Amino acid sequence: MTIWFEKASGLIVKSSSVTYSKKGQLRGEAHYLDYRDVQGMKMPFMLRQSAGSQTVVMRLDKVSRTPDLPSNQFPIPADVQLLIDTR
Repeated sequence: MTIWFEKASGLIVKSSSVTYSKKGQLRGEAHYLDYRDVQGMKMPFMLRQSAGSQTVVMRLDKVSRTPDLPSNQFPIPADVQLLIDTR
C-alpha cells in the first residue's frame, strides 16, 4: 500500500494498493476528502474508492467519537498487556 499525505496538514489524501486474485492484479485507489473537525480530531467525511472500472463514493453526514466507553469494553490481549507492562 502507498499512502499520500498533504504536506501542510499531515492528513491522508490518497492511498493505493494492489490486490491479487485468481484473475490477476486489481489496483485500487482511495481519496480522502472533506475533512472536518470532530471533537478535536480531523475526520474525512467523504471517501472515493475506485478499482478497475468501478467507483464507490461514501459521504458521511455525522461522525462522533465516544470517549466514555467502559474500560473493559475492549480488553487488551494478554500478550499485548505484557508488552505494555515491560515498557
